[in-house]
Amino acid sequence: MSQPTSAVPAASPLDEALRRCAPGMALAVVISLFTSIGLLIVPLYMMQIYDRVLSSHSLSTLMALTVVALGGLTLYAVLDYCRIRIYQKLATWLGQRLGLDAIEAIIAQTLRGKAGTQGLRDIQELKLFIGGNAATSALELLWSPLFFAVLFAFHPAYGVVAVASAAVLVVLALATELATRRSRRDTEAATLAANEELLGALRHVEVIDAMGMAQPLTRRWLAATDEANRLADASLRRATALGALSRLVRMAIQIGAMAVGVSLVVDNAASPGSLFAASIIVARALAPFEHIISDWRRWAAALGAQRRLRALLADRGAGRSTMELPRPEGILEIDRLVYVPPGANRAVLKGVSLFVAPGEAVGIVGPSASGKSTLARLLVGVWQPTGGAVRLDGHDVYLWNRENFGAHVGYLPQSVSLLDGTVRDNIARMGEADPLAVVTAAKRAHIHEMIGHLPHGYDSEIGSAGYTLSGGQRQRLALARALFGEPSLLVLDEPDANLDAAGEEALVRAVSEAKQRGCTIVAITHHPRLLTVLDKVAVMRDGIIEGVVTPTQAAARLSGRPPETARDGAREAAKDGAGAVVALPAAEKAAGEPKLVARAAGSTP
Repeated sequence: MSQPTSAVPAASPLDEALRRCAPGMALAVVISLFTSIGLLIVPLYMMQIYDRVLSSHSLSTLMALTVVALGGLTLYAVLDYCRIRIYQKLATWLGQRLGLDAIEAIIAQTLRGKAGTQGLRDIQELKLFIGGNAATSALELLWSPLFFAVLFAFHPAYGVVAVASAAVLVVLALATELATRRSRRDTEAATLAANEELLGALRHVEVIDAMGMAQPLTRRWLAATDEANRLADASLRRATALGALSRLVRMAIQIGAMAVGVSLVVDNAASPGSLFAASIIVARALAPFEHIISDWRRWAAALGAQRRLRALLADRGAGRSTMELPRPEGILEIDRLVYVPPGANRAVLKGVSLFVAPGEAVGIVGPSASGKSTLARLLVGVWQPTGGAVRLDGHDVYLWNRENFGAHVGYLPQSVSLLDGTVRDNIARMGEADPLAVVTAAKRAHIHEMIGHLPHGYDSEIGSAGYTLSGGQRQRLALARALFGEPSLLVLDEPDANLDAAGEEALVRAVSEAKQRGCTIVAITHHPRLLTVLDKVAVMRDGIIEGVVTPTQAAARLSGRPPETARDGAREAAKDGAGAVVALPAAEKAAGEPKLVARAAGSTP
């Protein structure tokens, strides 16, 4: 069994983004050095006032010191503004850069049944961390030794007090982390699980409201959040107690620094000006430590967000190609395709093989749960095969660059999903497109006149907050979206499920015209009317293709009429010109109906 080729793993997008932020952060570190020096201006100015001006009564000295101090403070303000703007710009850029990869990863996880938008909230958390005060305090912490050195220059006693106080604050910070880490993580996990369950239920709000399910859902959510609230309360209680202790320590440090300074002045070991300057510098030196303690929850949230983002971006499945390929001719090859859903131990598809020539229209019929919709998703590459591959013009559709692949493929899923936006936006696949191309797609789906009857035509808002379309209108609009851009491959999964007679007739005409334009078409259907414009029909049952029959035979199966003879069916099913799909007679069913086995050219049945 062949396996899909995996691309060489690329560097983590998070690591790459952080690496590109490094030059900006380095510049911010350098600027922080000068802003830290600027914080010494006021205490040194006060020291000179007490030690020089008051003793000499020299107003000229006062004037000179004042001018120098004001100039230094002006430069400090400019540099501080530049540093903050660097943080804000880095935060904005990081959010935009990671947002692209996070959305791609969220889409990939949603396709595997892991829906959620926590990744986008984690990006916002990182943005708030970098653009806020928490990152600023971390960089200021790098230059705290500068303040300690100045205090030791005043007198070693000042330096000892500052260093000892910093050590106490570090111990308090570590105690806060150890006391709250586990409960904080458990709180995050419990809250996330409860919210995701509620959001998943709210996607079916009409059913909830119609059958009075709001109160039971609310009770389930409250029960799920009880444990999260208990854990959060325990974490906050510990953090609050340690925060109060840290505030007590800070006030005691200020008193201790003042007492040490007074004793030094009394013993003539230091000047009176150093008493006031040292008290201010001690506060400045310890400020980053105090801020880290007060911002510890922000630090913890940022670290948790980084951890989850790294896991999210690493769990994107096989890497997709970044190279754009030319427009395909439409040669579709299904090569021994096997698919086992995540968490299941039974294959939904069991070695399906089929070849569809360019411009050929093939139908897929079969009972429910035979694997038809799964095959449709694999044909357009939204799921990764467990074994085998689907190739369009020789290239694996799952590994194909998604934007490039989507430009050449039209897909109408069984469950129609229109996005919030205008009719024009939805037909154009939410991109900027030539209005003529949008109208062309609508006309090919035969809904141009229908759109004209909407309140604002192509500019009518649809979706959750817009104009409400009927099921048939939604399906025909989704068909126009699938036909947009002259697709080389068109995959339709039950395209006629919600259509009336006029809608079915428009669908049949649209499919017939697409086939005439050379589009390769795979249509999953249970309606005989659509079968009339197809070239042949593959019959699926229990994850395999039982046979390839003519549209007439398939229509007979669906309508319950007696099938044609096995010889006529085999002869007509082989009329594909390319000789790629071979229909081989097999054991007949009890009713006398021929059983046909389809295989790709050159493969063994």
